[in-house]
Amino acid sequence: MNIKLNGISKQYISKTNVVNVISSFNYNFESPGMYLIKGESGKGKTTLLSIIGLLDDPSSGNIYFDDNRVDNISSRKKCLLRKEKISFVFQESCLMDNMTVYENISLPFEETGNKNDLDTKLQDILDKLKLSHRKNHIAKKLSGGEKQRISFARALLKSHEILILDEPISNLDKENSEIIIETLKIIKKNTLIIVTCHTNHFDELCDNIIEL
Repeated sequence: MNIKLNGISKQYISKTNVVNVISSFNYNFESPGMYLIKGESGKGKTTLLSIIGLLDDPSSGNIYFDDNRVDNISSRKKCLLRKEKISFVFQESCLMDNMTVYENISLPFEETGNKNDLDTKLQDILDKLKLSHRKNHIAKKLSGGEKQRISFARALLKSHEILILDEPISNLDKENSEIIIETLKIIKKNTLIIVTCHTNHFDELCDNIIEL
């Protein structure tokens, strides 16, 4: 699935001032491929990802998934698109603290397919990310880096057409960062990946680099 942004702007308006976060941004994201969005803190990287992923509305401009305009569809339809087409990895892990790693990853999928297939895929992903030993541990007892990898595992299990990652290795050491990078190198062959990062870790891997 390709994504086209036409004249995307985002403003935050208060009683005293207007903050322009993104101004007249145009870009075509073609699938498959991997795109890196870079920029200093406060330049709107996370805001842009939220707009691309239909989590936030632009103040002006249009968004197209393939040739279909989606910025003007209902909230319910946006929710369905996210559910069916987009996987997210946020800076915050968004895990349920009192649930196990297995439960956090598998819960959204338990009613959508064969449990044995789900368990096999989940175990394979945990093995690749070196998290199998944490499978039955409560999320609140995990380190920040482990939580980040669990969020990545959940996104991989969804296996959607679009993968959006916001600083996915910010809490990881060199070894685990390399595991994430090598995994992305494989899945970018048939997925549209859009990632933000404040370092140069993804520069060589990405097909295009966007500076904000």
